[in-house]
Amino acid sequence: MGLVRKKGLVRKKGLVRKKGLVRIVEAVVAVLIVIGALFVISAQRTRVEEPDIGRDLPAVLSELAENQSLRERVLVGDVGVEELENFVKERVDSGGLEVKVELCGLEEQCVLDISSVEPSGEVYSSERVISSSLNCVVPCAPKKIKVFIWRK
Repeated sequence: MGLVRKKGLVRKKGLVRKKGLVRIVEAVVAVLIVIGALFVISAQRTRVEEPDIGRDLPAVLSELAENQSLRERVLVGDVGVEELENFVKERVDSGGLEVKVELCGLEEQCVLDISSVEPSGEVYSSERVISSSLNCVVPCAPKKIKVFIWRK
């Protein structure tokens, strides 16, 4: 067969057999494949972020104040709290959220009546003053709208 031993190497038909080097290269490639798979799996795990209610709430109240017909109805007292709550629920991601709206005078404190509701966790609140517009034909006293939102 023509095996020749020379300085620790075995030659067979002109090829040098280096088993140790091949095994090291295979191990390095296997480790790189495992690390690559871990990076791919960790990149696919995206963290689901919940919407920031505290940031979105003032924008909803601004939209309510800019809605001329709803604004005049609030000033006259012709709008119900349920209608305002539905307005806020439509504009805020209401999945798992409870909304309570309070209407009060400008100098009054709008507070959440916790005897009728039991909020669990953090309660977000924001308020907006609705004042009279030029189109208001009856004396319209300014009112304060305060919105409370919490997770169910």
